[in-house]
Amino acid sequence: MHVITNTCVLFLWMHLVTFVQSQGCTLQEFIDGRHYDSNFDITGLEASYAGGRQVRVGCNIGYTGFFKLICVEGQWQTRGSKCQPKSCGHPGDAQFADFHLEEGDDFVFGSKVVYTCHKGYQMVSRTKFRRCMAEGWDGVVPVCEAQQCPVIHVGSNVQVIGDPEEANYGNVVRFRCKSSSEVLEGSAEMYCDENGQWSGTEPKCTEIKCTVPRIEHGVVLGGVQEYKENQVLNYRCDPQYKRAEERQSRCLKVGTKAEWSPTPACEKIKCEVRLPALEGTRFEPASRSVFFPDDTLRVFCGEKHWIVDYQTTSAQTTCQSDGTWSIRPLCKEVICDNPRDSRVYSWGVSWYEQKKLGDSVYYRCRYGYQSTSRTNQATCTRDGWTPKPLCKGTTQAVG
Repeated sequence: MHVITNTCVLFLWMHLVTFVQSQGCTLQEFIDGRHYDSNFDITGLEASYAGGRQVRVGCNIGYTGFFKLICVEGQWQTRGSKCQPKSCGHPGDAQFADFHLEEGDDFVFGSKVVYTCHKGYQMVSRTKFRRCMAEGWDGVVPVCEAQQCPVIHVGSNVQVIGDPEEANYGNVVRFRCKSSSEVLEGSAEMYCDENGQWSGTEPKCTEIKCTVPRIEHGVVLGGVQEYKENQVLNYRCDPQYKRAEERQSRCLKVGTKAEWSPTPACEKIKCEVRLPALEGTRFEPASRSVFFPDDTLRVFCGEKHWIVDYQTTSAQTTCQSDGTWSIRPLCKEVICDNPRDSRVYSWGVSWYEQKKLGDSVYYRCRYGYQSTSRTNQATCTRDGWTPKPLCKGTTQAVG
């Protein structure tokens, strides 16, 4: 009886195993399931698999990974990782260029990088991009070369500093005349720009000549239209205007150009005062520094200053038609020079010293003269030294 029981159990277990294994899995179930994506290569797989089968799923070209399917009780179980795009690594740096990722999120299969030449450089390669393929980056790293400018042609009397024949972006060429009696017409300096073009115009050296200038508020006299070196420009200014420079304007070579020197110009006639006023001087109006012909200005001096003469402490001055003041608007300090009196024997300060209003000095008179001051002191006043005279003769001096 015991043997029969064990036989029945074994039979049932084998039947169960056979039943479970007989529940197969289909390829369509894998495709419809959550583990599938388009990066798997399923071209070699069968439509269905019996229970217990293990199936390795490959990756499409450009992708890599290890993925396994196991059919258990009619359902697929998975092992391993899904397919990931192959990495191509860094695409390579190009000299004088930058690159950016135009397609894709990283340097992996399907990505595309585009190279851009730096400013002043041009792409000489056939293509400016690289793609990440299954075998790695296609093509080669692009090449950028500096923009080259065409040859500059100038006359034999022009001195060239730099190379006008083989110039790349950023190169500079300078020019000047070989003869001091000629001036440069055109650009004194040209540089090769980012587009392979020269800035400016090709220069030439010509005779020193000046054309008639346009003078604002002035007019050129005579009918000459072109002046040669050292010739003088004759012009006059409109009423109430004067020449900005009293020197004559001549046609001269200035640097590399022919120019008028000094520049002929007319400016409005005006008189000016310094603000704020110097110590001892006050103006009315106090805040105005520029005046025009016929305008007036009142000048007030401090108690120790003068204008016009030592006795005058205020004056009205007028701006004249030539831009000068009728009276110089500046107060001066009252100063007494050392007396030039032969009767004075000694003076209490050095002869080169100056004394100001109110200052006193001790002095002595020569033999035969006596001081007119009881204290032997002279005082500086607006009328000079007092008392006057400083010394007077005695009886002995008279005899």
